[in-house]
Amino acid sequence: MTFKVQSDPVDRPAVTELLLKVTMRGVIDYDTTREWFGDTGIGDRTISELVAEEVLAQDGEFLYVTEAGDRRLTKHLRAQVGPEDEEALAEFADTFIGLDAELKVTLTDWQHSQREGDPESQIAAVERWLDIDRRLHEAAGRMGAAKHLFGRYLDRLQASRHATLAGETDQLSGVNESSYHSLWFLLHEILLRSLGRERQE
Repeated sequence: MTFKVQSDPVDRPAVTELLLKVTMRGVIDYDTTREWFGDTGIGDRTISELVAEEVLAQDGEFLYVTEAGDRRLTKHLRAQVGPEDEEALAEFADTFIGLDAELKVTLTDWQHSQREGDPESQIAAVERWLDIDRRLHEAAGRMGAAKHLFGRYLDRLQASRHATLAGETDQLSGVNESSYHSLWFLLHEILLRSLGRERQE
């Protein structure tokens, strides 16, 4: 007799991303999860499984990550980092944190220049943002571990950059899930958890 080994749902990339997004938001309504992942294979059955395993908790139409789910998420991300990658990834994280501080100021300046209708300041902010983006990808290129572990998120940042430069300005600092700012925030969270670090504001 053979038995089918059930894989941990947290190991699925789409589930990992779901848990990260819910964690960062704190609480999310059920319908939003359907909108996010309707085409990735995550549906009511997967959500029910995560609730049954106490990874997620449901309160009416709202979902949140439990303490046990939070620990499982971090454990899963930590397990992706081999001992041989730890040093290079820590170096990449230090670079990222420096760039993160620059990006926050740059996006604030970008938003301010938009409100004020100041095209020169907008151009200056965009040039600074593009320089930050260039340095991020250069750092990832120098460190194979970062490129391997976070390549899909780096690719999505690149897609958001292309969309912004094509005129979709909401793709820079908008609140939508595909904006550069949202993806950057997500990558920051993954990077910190992968190294077992805490976010410092």
